[in-house]
Amino acid sequence: MASQPASSKVFAHCLNTVDGVGIIAIGNVGQLQKTTSLVRPNYIVNLSSVAVAGSTLQLPTDTFYGDGKGAMIDIGTTSIYLPEIFYKHPDTLFWSVRDILYMKHHGRVDDVFPKITFHFDGGLALDIYPHDYLLNNGSDWYYVVLRNGRSQPEHMKNLVILGDIVFSNKLVVYDLENQVIGWTDHDCSSGSPALTPKMSEL
Repeated sequence: MASQPASSKVFAHCLNTVDGVGIIAIGNVGQLQKTTSLVRPNYIVNLSSVAVAGSTLQLPTDTFYGDGKGAMIDIGTTSIYLPEIFYKHPDTLFWSVRDILYMKHHGRVDDVFPKITFHFDGGLALDIYPHDYLLNNGSDWYYVVLRNGRSQPEHMKNLVILGDIVFSNKLVVYDLENQVIGWTDHDCSSGSPALTPKMSEL
C-alpha cells in the first residue's frame, strides 16, 4: 500500500470480518463527508444521542457530556461498554440483555433484534446491527458484546467504549492534525481502501 512518511498525523485502518485482519495506512487516503471532533486524549469523541430501532433513548442530558463521559474509540477491545444508566429502563434492548454473556437463538438475529445507532457531534453516525453485537460461534449460541460499564475502572464507568467489532468493514480515518475522526462503509476484504475505490467516491 502506498503511504506518506510516518511523521504524518493522518492514518486510517480498515478491519474485515473474514479473518480478523485489516489494513492500516499512514497519510491522507481521501476526504470524508462527515467527521466528529476528538475532544480528549485516548480518541474520545462527543455523543449527542443513541437510538434503538429508530427511536432515540430518553436519557438525562448529561449522560454524554462532562468529565469522564463521551465515547472512546478503542480497537484494542472487541466489546461495547455502556454506562449503567443504559440498563435501567425495562423497555429497552439493553435491559433485555443485561448481565447476559451468552444467549441461544435459532435463526437470523438481524430479523429479530433491533439496530442501534450512535449519533455524534458534527452529524456523524454509526449503525450497529444485531450481527455486530451478537457474535455467532457457528451454532445457535451468541456472545453478547453489549457490556455494562460498571465492570470498568472507576474513571471509565461513564464512558461509552466502542470496540473493534463495530468498525469492521469501515474505513476509519484519524486526522490528528485537525483533531477529527470519521468513517465510511467499505469492504475491507477487497484490498487497499485507498486504491479501490478511491475514498472520495464512497
